[in-house]
Amino acid sequence: MSDVIEKLKGWLNLGIIPLLGILIFTSFFIFLPSEVLVKLSLMDVKTKFGTYLGLGFVFSLAFLIAAALNRFWKVYLGYKLKEMTSIHFYKKEAHNLTNKEKEILSIFINGKTRSTDLSLKNGVVLGLEKRMFIVRVGQLGNDPVIWSFPFNIQPWAWEYLNKNPQLLNIEE
Repeated sequence: MSDVIEKLKGWLNLGIIPLLGILIFTSFFIFLPSEVLVKLSLMDVKTKFGTYLGLGFVFSLAFLIAAALNRFWKVYLGYKLKEMTSIHFYKKEAHNLTNKEKEILSIFINGKTRSTDLSLKNGVVLGLEKRMFIVRVGQLGNDPVIWSFPFNIQPWAWEYLNKNPQLLNIEE
């Protein structure tokens, strides 16, 4: 039994290219008309090893489909899940803003603009950028004295803060 498990592990570790090769190879025997196989002198191979060719085709196809689904899960669904959980976390962060952070975000929301120039010398601006409320959209500053750079508010923050403007009320 352990021998079968070891062979299965070997199949699972095969890369996509060898599996694709096995799939194409076995497909020739399964789907080519008998006349072509006779001309290629491969009819005896199909007759002798037909069961194994069929199994190879089914297993390689199954493993390729599993690899494609796994890739889809990791790339697309994993990204979406991470995005959804991140935005949920960011929305919770919006309930714990300092007054200085609220002042900066109010520039966007009260000014009804998605873009404004902010100073990179301001630690609050850098904190909002790090916490994904705003994003720097330019590499060249507008004012070399105060290091003013263009920033955009993140789409999730724009939407959430417009729906919940009370989150930007300055606390005394």
